[in-house]
Amino acid sequence: MPSIINHERSVHVSPLISETRFSDSYHVSLGERVYRPDYMVIFYLIQELSVDHELIYTSRAYHEMTQEELEELLVQSREKNSRLNITGLLVYGNQEFVQLLEGNKDDIFDLFHRIKKDERNYNVVLRWNGIIENRSFNSWSMAFINSDKLDHTINQSYSRYLQDGISSLDLTGSESLGRKLLLWMRNDFL
Repeated sequence: MPSIINHERSVHVSPLISETRFSDSYHVSLGERVYRPDYMVIFYLIQELSVDHELIYTSRAYHEMTQEELEELLVQSREKNSRLNITGLLVYGNQEFVQLLEGNKDDIFDLFHRIKKDERNYNVVLRWNGIIENRSFNSWSMAFINSDKLDHTINQSYSRYLQDGISSLDLTGSESLGRKLLLWMRNDFL
């Protein structure tokens, strides 16, 4: 967590920091880097602390998951996400997962690191993360789509994009085709 350091005392950074005046004896610490008080650094810290982030990853299930296993996973995820104010979408198909998480940056990265250790999946790959203006799944602690069960006749383009598997999608940015596909799925199936 970023902090303001004055040799012997530390003050927690908050959105009010922009209204605080600093003397030259203060420094802004972010992780292991220390900065002199600079309005751009302070602006960056305020942005990092007060905005939502989005993270998208892909992984593979160790085995074809049953409906009961998926339901158990969803119950656990929704309960935990509700407590942390994390929202998002989980798509499962052909033993692959793609998940989009939205929320506080520290919370979604903590969750991502726990997911990487989860015994139900492997080959967990962070595909994209960044700041978002608005949440795309703010009504769902964890929306879920089983792409194996989709009626692809509703939208033939899904078959074309999903034929090579979820992990083959380009998910490398906020405007990536893979992310857009997730939002199309939200609009068509949720």
